[in-house]
Amino acid sequence: MSVRVIEDDEHFQKELQAAGIRLVLVEFAANWSGPCKRIAKEFEYLPNKYSQVNFLKIDVQECQEASAIENISVIPTFLFYRNKTKIDILEGNDLASLEAKIQQLLNQSDENEQKFASAIKSLNSFYASDEANSSGDLVTPTFTPDELGKELKLDRNTVEFLKNEPVDERDPLMILDFQAGFSKLANFIGNKNMVFDALVRSGAQQISGNVFKFLTWEDLYASHSFMKNEIPWAFYSEYPAFSARNGLSNVPTIQTTIITWFSEQKLSTHPFEFFKF
Repeated sequence: MSVRVIEDDEHFQKELQAAGIRLVLVEFAANWSGPCKRIAKEFEYLPNKYSQVNFLKIDVQECQEASAIENISVIPTFLFYRNKTKIDILEGNDLASLEAKIQQLLNQSDENEQKFASAIKSLNSFYASDEANSSGDLVTPTFTPDELGKELKLDRNTVEFLKNEPVDERDPLMILDFQAGFSKLANFIGNKNMVFDALVRSGAQQISGNVFKFLTWEDLYASHSFMKNEIPWAFYSEYPAFSARNGLSNVPTIQTTIITWFSEQKLSTHPFEFFKF
């Protein structure tokens, strides 16, 4: 890993786009600046220490448009982005403060992942509440890939993917089921393709059709936030006043089911309200 030097404003936008849901740290600097020179070596080392972060460096004279848009008045200035959105700022060349800010933002991501894990654990308990084994312990219903394919009417490519993918409970798959609330929108096919495209841009991998895979629960959570900002019209709310005020449907638009690996060749499913605002 290394710091990527940005060549121009177009290059900067491409790097932010490519980063997706990863945390991006951008240093706005100048070659003639003493404070920038003093932190230069330490900044170059940071990618080795924080592999979860993309590090970029911008010369304010080379990328004047980006510098002007971000209103850079102090150098160095460090800006933090996720999903192309600026989420924090730090001015000056204090390394300790910079590392503290990096750790703070990474810890926030960890907390989000823990929230998702807790939610899924609760769903597991709910889903298994009516089924018990001979000892009275709750059990989660599991399926083989073929059984799940038949149950959820998955295409053959998805079933084969489920058979061959290494078992990892941190790799959730999400199946989209478009509902009446979505069908009421004009241009159904075009809107559906926009949803698929936004999911891919948020970092999801499209396995086939309406099946998408995320690397971690954290990525799933970040994708949810990205999608609410990118295509809010695809979401719904159960509260009519809120729906009317924000231009949302008040009936489900897209229902989603999560597939997780329970053990070798055994899968479990959970309802998940990804598109609920």
